[in-house]
Amino acid sequence: MALSQILWPSEETRKVLTLILTVFLFAFCPTASAASENLLEKAKAKYQHAEFKKTIKETSSFLDKHSGDGEALRLRGKAYLCLGDFENAFSDFTASKQLDGPLEQAMANQNNIDSNDDENVDYPDWLQALVFMYVARLNAEQGQNDRAIKFCDGALARFSLFPECLSLRANILFKQNRLYEAEEQYRQAISLRPRDWHTWLGYSYVLEKQVKYQQALASIEKALVLTKTPVFQEPNLDKRVELMLKTRDYLRNRVAATH
Repeated sequence: MALSQILWPSEETRKVLTLILTVFLFAFCPTASAASENLLEKAKAKYQHAEFKKTIKETSSFLDKHSGDGEALRLRGKAYLCLGDFENAFSDFTASKQLDGPLEQAMANQNNIDSNDDENVDYPDWLQALVFMYVARLNAEQGQNDRAIKFCDGALARFSLFPECLSLRANILFKQNRLYEAEEQYRQAISLRPRDWHTWLGYSYVLEKQVKYQQALASIEKALVLTKTPVFQEPNLDKRVELMLKTRDYLRNRVAATH
């Protein structure tokens, strides 16, 4: 092609060049969707490497183009939690759509499962996950923590978005003094059930054990607020609140002592 044809192309030449450019862009340049997905993957990698400020920056960029994306909101919320920014974390968690876990699935399908039907061996994943979790809880109550962890893992393999099981696993890890792992499990549970005071209380305990008193205080204060509007009605909640208030006062004193 002559230089004059490139600088002052004819109509036919322009069409050819446009076609070549389109093919090139399609073949060698990532699509907008792929670029966005890559941005979210980068944010996940930053979180895994404890680069929480960069996680927030990457997820915020992703959310600019995908407003309301639940996975990104929960990831950014967990990063905020790691930095002690509980209000922004709670805002992100509650802005994402609540996903039904096995307990919600059980309540919705309680009339559709025949427990006496021995021939129906193809039980849904949510039901299998519930069974595994309750077996894990029994093992934990008997002090068989390693077995309990394995059953928790079995439950989560069948239904990963299972906040009650994540909390149980976190509590077992806490008893084993595996605090870093327990902390992350609680963050995951909170991201799925931000209005459940139990998860915030458990998170407070594991933070306190790590001498993160300021964050532990913020977490138990969030739990206390949420006890006023519990997800489920619970017996003896007043007594639980009374104990939580004593823990809160203790944490306030610890925080004051460090300033």
